[in-house]
Amino acid sequence: MTAQFQEEIFIDGESHGLSTEPLQMYLDSMQNPPEFDWGSTACWRGYIGSWAIKGNSLYLTDIQLQCVKEDNFHWRMMFNGRQGDIKAEWFSGVLRVPQGELLEYVHGGYGSQYERDLFIDIEKGNIIDRRIVHNGTD
Repeated sequence: MTAQFQEEIFIDGESHGLSTEPLQMYLDSMQNPPEFDWGSTACWRGYIGSWAIKGNSLYLTDIQLQCVKEDNFHWRMMFNGRQGDIKAEWFSGVLRVPQGELLEYVHGGYGSQYERDLFIDIEKGNIIDRRIVHNGTD
């Protein structure tokens, strides 16, 4: 598998890459999820989500679609047209936010290694814990 484009996450007003796909849990829970088409082998999921940490919660702020197999589709349709940022109450898991210099490129998924990783534990959209793991010599 080709290395994948990261999602985007804003933490304290700064943009970072996100090597986790929080929207997938929501799509898996849908009875009839939309069919996204990939426009590049570097984005098999067919979209790139934008996320933000606000207070102690994770929010979906935007989705850039590569290609959708349905006419007149807008991503907000998956959320009954809700406007504004959408709290990711469906997501429980760990977000991986790579930081620092690239140490080792892996041509597959999100396997590349960076100087450090910020891991953010989320439960139903709420932050439970944050920790940094140093992978390099900094």
